[in-house]
Amino acid sequence: MALDDAWADVLPDDASDRVRGAWARSEWDVVADELFALAADHGDPRLIAPIVALDTQLIALPQLAAHTDELAALPRTAVTEAARAFLLALHDPDDERTMSALRSAVSGLRGDDDLLAATLATCAATIFIDRARWAESTWFVEAADAALHRARAAGAPESAIEALWFRMMVPAVMVEWNTFDGTARLDALAEALAVPRARNLLRSHHGPALVAMGQVLAARGEFGAGAVSIARGIPLLPPRSHLRASANARLAHVKYRQGDWQGARSAAELVRDVDVVGAAWTRGLLASVDTLHPATGGDLRTASERVRAAQAVLVEQPSVQGSTMLFHAQLAIVIGRNDWSGMLRLLDDAEEPGYRRIYTDHEWRALRGMALRNLGRHDRYRRLVRSWRDEQSGAEDTAYFWAHTALLAQIDGESDAALVAARRARTTISDGDDPLGRTWVRLVVGTIVSLYGDPTEGMESYEAARGELSAMGARGFEGLCTRIIESTAAQLSRVSGDALATLTAQQRRVAELVTEGFTSAEIAEILYLSKKTIDFHVANILSRLGLPSRRELVRRFGRGSAG
Repeated sequence: MALDDAWADVLPDDASDRVRGAWARSEWDVVADELFALAADHGDPRLIAPIVALDTQLIALPQLAAHTDELAALPRTAVTEAARAFLLALHDPDDERTMSALRSAVSGLRGDDDLLAATLATCAATIFIDRARWAESTWFVEAADAALHRARAAGAPESAIEALWFRMMVPAVMVEWNTFDGTARLDALAEALAVPRARNLLRSHHGPALVAMGQVLAARGEFGAGAVSIARGIPLLPPRSHLRASANARLAHVKYRQGDWQGARSAAELVRDVDVVGAAWTRGLLASVDTLHPATGGDLRTASERVRAAQAVLVEQPSVQGSTMLFHAQLAIVIGRNDWSGMLRLLDDAEEPGYRRIYTDHEWRALRGMALRNLGRHDRYRRLVRSWRDEQSGAEDTAYFWAHTALLAQIDGESDAALVAARRARTTISDGDDPLGRTWVRLVVGTIVSLYGDPTEGMESYEAARGELSAMGARGFEGLCTRIIESTAAQLSRVSGDALATLTAQQRRVAELVTEGFTSAEIAEILYLSKKTIDFHVANILSRLGLPSRRELVRRFGRGSAG
């Protein structure tokens, strides 16, 4: 994959055919060797500008790191200072020292090489975004934008400016989202991408922009659109590069949030398809993405071990991307363990750095409410729910708000209000919601409606939740759901004296036919269902009623029985 249009024509006139051929084949080590040799021969550090630009676009292993001696031997110029600042950013954990060097280098290139200034500033903004340094990232985005304006005024090729603008918009939209600064940049990027997307004219510089746009869309709760945008951008990124590994990690995370867990696992596997696996950034990605499958699948011991391993890697190279994936895994772990104190601590810790921006405001409030309610901190829970409508626009359009309203009414002994709110929650469940959040709402509805309304109706909400978890492959959460169903079923049986009250309408009909002596095949024909579906229902019925066999079901509930 060749470097994009911004640097397609920058090889020196006396560059050998070997260099030009290596450039066309993306053999960057050969290009770097030749250009450093040319720069030494001519005493002109500007000749290594293409290598600095290559490295700062993060599409391959940094070539500058292999030429530190040659770099030191060149005269100190704005270009060599840019190279040194970039190397410092890769290896120095001191953010302040790195930021100072990068700012100085970007400023030093002003008017001398504005295209390189824009490239370096964009790289710096991207680096500081992954360290959650939003103010510093903002400075570099603005510096890149100013450099592009100067380059255009100086007559730089429009194709080069366009390519660098798309790359600059990667950190620009991320800064905008994480600093709550509206959507102007996101809207501008979406508009600029519309034509090349529609006409199949996407190029390499569009790839990172599509990935960044997808990440913001997913963070806004638009999981489908986010996944599509990221997936569209990935093929435009260099194979086996850190950029592609990072994009696949982002896609895996979005797919988990979307409920496409098989797609998430496939994307996570592709994170390993990278040449720079030894680099700290990529090790952090691998370690972080490896936590998601066991955490969401219910293997909490393995998940906890992997979280600890990933945390150790991220000490070496802090990463917002890695930390957000770890947060998702840790959240699944504490919920799976019913560790509500741990959940509240986790939410408190994530509030300050801004990692919560991967969740919508309604999701965040719903998560905090879940922890507070289960901890019995009813005063704080009551304040959270009652202030929701006033503090968050669109509250009444979300199932989370109504589910928590129902739970608060239950706490306050207002059964009629709880039932009304639960049914409102059911009508506001959206296919666009996080699937785990959606199933949690169904469980709340099932509990409230079963206890205060029609038990059969409530059990149908329970079964819908369990069916969705089963389809996703969320075995751990499916087991948790089953335990909740069994607990509510036992409570219903005690209160009503009717063991069959714990069944859905369809399960009750199947149970009746079983007690009348029909086989599964016969019941399937009567109800226009498959035998496999009937067998599934029978298994659930036996489990729900605590019975060992169909024979016992007939004995207990058949005609003439005492049941």
